[in-house]
Amino acid sequence: MIDRRFVRGVLAFLAIGPLIAGIWAVIDPLGWYKNFPGLGRHWILVEGPFDRHLVIDSGAGFLAVGVLALVAMVWAKREVIQVALVAYLFNVVPHFVYHLIHRAGGLSTTDRLLSVGNLGVEAALAVITLIVTSSRPFSSSA
Repeated sequence: MIDRRFVRGVLAFLAIGPLIAGIWAVIDPLGWYKNFPGLGRHWILVEGPFDRHLVIDSGAGFLAVGVLALVAMVWAKREVIQVALVAYLFNVVPHFVYHLIHRAGGLSTTDRLLSVGNLGVEAALAVITLIVTSSRPFSSSA
């Protein structure tokens, strides 16, 4: 039996990144483009010229995925969790594959490993949690 607290914890973890990136990109598209992921690193700036429309659209997509993960975490109902995880996977897997295959010329090896590694961990957690929630009953704990 899988504990809902574990699933909620995974969903909270998965929601944090897209919510932060999404809110930041929608509110401050140029700042997000120049400074993502923060802490002195610049992962998007090395990919090409700024496009406000594309950044806001991307941010809105990140925001939608993060909000869905958050809703699934709060409701903690199997079907909502599964829909959130499938949507998350449709967002993170293409993103992961892109970064795995395409090397951004301006990224250091460390930045490349951090970006690809983070996306890989997120995808793996989503897959594992989807499998677990699909194959085992939930406990009654909230």
